[in-house]
Amino acid sequence: MKKSIVFLFILLMAGYINKISAQIRQEAEISVNANVLSDLSILSEGDADFGNLSSTTPGDVFLDPQGIEHSYAGATAIAGKFIITGEGSQSVRIGWDSSITLNGDEDDLTLTFAVSGSGTDSQSGSVDLIADEGFVTIDLVLNKFYIWVGGSLGTLTSQAAGNYSGTACFTVEYN
Repeated sequence: MKKSIVFLFILLMAGYINKISAQIRQEAEISVNANVLSDLSILSEGDADFGNLSSTTPGDVFLDPQGIEHSYAGATAIAGKFIITGEGSQSVRIGWDSSITLNGDEDDLTLTFAVSGSGTDSQSGSVDLIADEGFVTIDLVLNKFYIWVGGSLGTLTSQAAGNYSGTACFTVEYN
């Protein structure tokens, strides 16, 4: 009999403890959604080229991404071009470093980027894109956005003659 009472007492306590823990535990739910969009891509449509420069250029060598106001750049200077393709008029984040090094045989140059963009393929009608913490947000126009890349090499004072080159990396992601 004593065993039966102890067993009943244990069962009652287990039920009481279970009831207490049930009162402590609570649940909540959220919905989980995903919007899968078509591929987002960025393609190079042409390299940036400052042309032929003097090693003692007296002012800031600037390749205008809008193609309008180059300064001290060569006669054949041309801005680089990218085309971003995605879905509809989606918001897209574009990222790039503020500057890169152009390596030469004897010396290096620093290119500080100037970037412009447009929803249409109109370089002269593009607007400056100012990156905030390395990124800028744009909206695609009819699935596309165009970017032109130029920038400043600074003043070339006694710059070593030779060819200089570097690689500009631009990234895109849906916002």
